[in-house]
This record gives sequence, structure tokens and C-alpha cells, in this order.
Amino acid sequence: MLDLFDYRIVQFVNSMAHRSGTMDLIVVSVLSNNLLKGAVPITMLYWAWFHKDQEQIRRRTIFTGTLLAAIIALTIGRLLQLFLPFRSRPLYNPALELKVPEFLPNNTLEDWSAMPSDTAILFAALAFGIWMICRPLGVIALLHLLAFVVFTKLYAGLHYPSDLLVGAVLGFGISWIVLQSSLTERLYNFFELWQAKATGLFYSGFFLVTLELASMFDDVRSLVYVMKFAWHGFLRVIH
Repeated sequence: MLDLFDYRIVQFVNSMAHRSGTMDLIVVSVLSNNLLKGAVPITMLYWAWFHKDQEQIRRRTIFTGTLLAAIIALTIGRLLQLFLPFRSRPLYNPALELKVPEFLPNNTLEDWSAMPSDTAILFAALAFGIWMICRPLGVIALLHLLAFVVFTKLYAGLHYPSDLLVGAVLGFGISWIVLQSSLTERLYNFFELWQAKATGLFYSGFFLVTLELASMFDDVRSLVYVMKFAWHGFLRVIH
């Protein structure tokens, strides 16, 4: 039953692909454009941190918890993808006969398991935190999640609906748990102390973490890969 649900929806959304080169280009660009994806919820969170009114402390506290929840959610998502049974992307399931959008690089994510969607986990965690901060912004964040993550992934055949649904539920759940816990307030108090004692260092680190979060830590993972490759090369030389 679940497979039928997955197949029908992904085939329906993917049927729009390869009809318009412009539409394909837009969708493929969104898939890899961190300005259109990660920067949007992060910008909302920055507003929550810097906007001054009687609610600023409450918003900053929730922002802190949301940041922690997003990092935890993304980590859990990546670990689940590594340790759960491998699930191939729908695009590479020949039985579905999906259309490859123009401009999508060959073999995109072919070797990376689809279940659950780590992108959905991250953006759902961020959207829930934003919703807790400000309901109108939360609605925008949820619509952004649907349009820029769910739709584009289905359109390109990179995820089944269940991958995205499980990811979103995990993201919402992790964010809710963290925001309900004492960790949020403790971390906020630490941030406030750090900001008061070393403002420049605090905001430099703040910027780096949110920058990498907006890109799902792709730069960090690339750097780790290069360092691992270089280390193995060094070991071969000395042996």
C-alpha cells in the first residue's frame, strides 16, 4: 500500500518534468541553490534574534533551541541514511520510468540512500522553530518547505513521498522535544554570557554555524572528505 502511494505521487509530480526546459532549469537550480533554500529560514531566524521589542528574549531563546534542534536533526538524518537499509532514489527505479529533468547532473545522489530525507528533516526542524517564534513567519517557512524541498525533490525523482514525510515528522518532533527541554534555556544563557564577554568572537562563530547550516554543512563534509583522502595518501607514502 505504501509503495503504491509512493509510486503514484512521485510519478504524478515527475510527469511535469522534461516538458519545459525553463521549468526544469528552475527546479534543478533550486535543488542546489543555498540562497533560495537554506538562507530563507536562516534569515527569518536572524530577524528573530535582532528585532528589538518586549518579546526579544523569548524569540532569542527559541532561536537558540531551534539552532540546536536543527543540528541534532540533520545529524540524526545523516546517521539514519547510513545505517538503515539502503533505499534507492525513485529516479533510478526503472519500473517507474521517471523523466530526468534537463540540467540535472548524471548520477545525482545515486549512491546515497533516500530514506529518510535529511533535507526535509532539517527544514522541518527550522520551520517548527520559526512557527514557535512567529506564526505568520512559520506559515511562510512551511510553504517554503513544501515548495522548495518537497515539490522539487518529487519533481526530480530524488525522493519518494514517504522519505519526505518521515523526514518532516522527525524534524518537527526533534525540534519540539528540544524546545520543550531545559537544554534550550541553558544554551541561551551560555550564548548570552559568551556574547557579553566576547561579542566579536560570538558573532563570528554564530555566523559560521548558521552559514554552514544553510548549506547543510556541505563545505564541512567536502573538507572532511579531502582531509581523509589526503591522510590515506600520506599513509601510503610513509609506508
